[in-house]
Amino acid sequence: HLTDTVYLACRKNSVPVVTTIHGAGFFCPASNYMKKQRHICDENNCIKGNYLHSLINGCAQRKPHIQIPNLIFYTLNKKLLGYEKYISKFICPSNAIKSIGLKAGVPENKIITVYNFVDRKLPEKTLEKNNIKMEKNPDKNPDKIPDKIPDKNLNNSPGNYFLYIGRLDDGKGVNYLIEAMNTLPRNIYLHIVGKGSQKSELRRMASRYGLDNITFKGFITGKAITDEYKGCIASILPSN
Repeated sequence: HLTDTVYLACRKNSVPVVTTIHGAGFFCPASNYMKKQRHICDENNCIKGNYLHSLINGCAQRKPHIQIPNLIFYTLNKKLLGYEKYISKFICPSNAIKSIGLKAGVPENKIITVYNFVDRKLPEKTLEKNNIKMEKNPDKNPDKIPDKIPDKNLNNSPGNYFLYIGRLDDGKGVNYLIEAMNTLPRNIYLHIVGKGSQKSELRRMASRYGLDNITFKGFITGKAITDEYKGCIASILPSN
């Protein structure tokens, strides 16, 4: 991550700045756009400039002695330094984030949506490479989860698990991933790689559901991460 002062340096040297907004944190001081950590914010007081509401509503999952300094720093950046005015174009990976930016006052001609791209045939290629055949539902309902996927197709060996790599913090939504795993057959496996403030809580959650098909790999680097990516069916990126 670059310091925000790079915006000012670019401005002084007449260099246009294009920035990508990956989440609500650019406009929401709690970073999650969740009122009281429970519901999508419908008041939009903070993104309109009244940041105190995030503290009053307890939107951030942080203790006051951490949240208050963060809020002061956020306000300093937004109100006094105002680096946003030096940005020529905002790129959002979804219309949902773009809509938050528009509510926050970003001019419509300065914000666009560019979706993250992927080879649409990649999932089929990955399944074929790992010799995995997914049975179709007889009722042809794509939303129905089969009762069981044959054991011969999926197991906890290289090439037969899904993967999450990232911080184990509240903003990452790994808890939703574990909840989703609880609705799936137990012969679908998940590797969780990373560390963070929610590590113990997530382990307890998986244990409470009896999900022995989830493996917490901890913090790894280098070749170990490469091997995890090479061995997985797909990586999953949940979000809070």
